[in-house]
Amino acid sequence: MNEDDENLTDVTFEDGKTITAKYVIGADGARSVVRRMAGIGFTDPKTGEKGDRITNLDQMVLADVVYEGKHNNGMEFSGTMSPESFFLCVPLPNSFNDFLAKNGQEVQDQIYRIGAGVPLVDGEIPHSPSKEYLQNLVDRFGPTFLSSNASVNPNPTPVRIKEVIWSTRFRTHSAIADKTFTRLGGDELQGAPVGADKITTKHGGIILLVGDAAHIHSPAGGQGMNLGIRDAVFLGEALVKHINASASQPSSVDADYILREFGEERHKRALEVIALTKNMLSFMGMPDKKISWLFPISATTVRDWVMWLGFKFSFMQAKMAWAMSGLGRR
Repeated sequence: MNEDDENLTDVTFEDGKTITAKYVIGADGARSVVRRMAGIGFTDPKTGEKGDRITNLDQMVLADVVYEGKHNNGMEFSGTMSPESFFLCVPLPNSFNDFLAKNGQEVQDQIYRIGAGVPLVDGEIPHSPSKEYLQNLVDRFGPTFLSSNASVNPNPTPVRIKEVIWSTRFRTHSAIADKTFTRLGGDELQGAPVGADKITTKHGGIILLVGDAAHIHSPAGGQGMNLGIRDAVFLGEALVKHINASASQPSSVDADYILREFGEERHKRALEVIALTKNMLSFMGMPDKKISWLFPISATTVRDWVMWLGFKFSFMQAKMAWAMSGLGRR
């Protein structure tokens, strides 16, 4: 075995199978075993006072539901904002019904994805929120035409949730790995828990992190999947460059600047997205209180004015679309 061949990593799985590789890529989610075994920290970055404030959107609910009666079809996207929360209702394409059918779950009616913030004063959200719990959120924070309360619903027939296909809860916390690339030495992995997956190295194996293993944040703006995909795309390019450079240099360690630059760039981009999502939550979920005694108007009222005015201008719409697409932070 030559010197270059010794820069390998042995990964032993719970079933006893061992794989030896030059590159180990941790793409195993927010509770990444690879990241933990590599001893890489995972903490919430402080992005500034505004973005790190506790808001009314610190905990949320998502669910796929079917409504009763005539409202089970034909509704378009709808959303509301209130001082305490938000509510969104989005019709899912028919292909989602087909997907469920392939997995043995027949759903004939239109399926809607709903989401709502749950104020902290309500306490912890139950695991897999029930139909009754979700209906209460719809009645409290949703548009009146979806309310099950006949006294407030302008339609002749109140609307109720007929079936819950799927529901979940989550906290809008953020975290980022201390580093996305590392070359391990001989003893960084001492003290791994007994019975856990194991990673051992021979003269310094390479560990790389992508996706949720490298960073997590709130789902505000739908940034997570796109950021993870961009991680993978740029990792592919970096690996090709590293392989080619290693083949032409005496030691593969000399080419590590390529992976180091990749790691630093992805870390920077992840911090930008975390700051964006924190600021969005802070803005959208700001508490309903007076700005000051000199300016006795609700902060949420000012927020609503800013949103109404901002989206009247095409350049603001374009700026928001650019930010949401991620094209400005590839």
